[in-house]
Amino acid sequence: MQCFIQAFAGKRVDPENYDLLMEIYTEEFNYLEIMTSFFTRSLIYIPLIIRFLTQSIKNYQNSKA
Repeated sequence: MQCFIQAFAGKRVDPENYDLLMEIYTEEFNYLEIMTSFFTRSLIYIPLIIRFLTQSIKNYQNSKA
């Protein structure tokens, strides 16, 4: 985020590299968006995974007894 803001400051100093910097930071934002979307969607499955694991542990313990 800091680099993105610095690109705006660099627009006056070095306008040729401004477009390049903005493209790079836009790609970084896209990557962050993809990762946050992935983690957000993964959170839905955490209770299911925990339930499955606890049931598997209980089944394993019952089979040993």
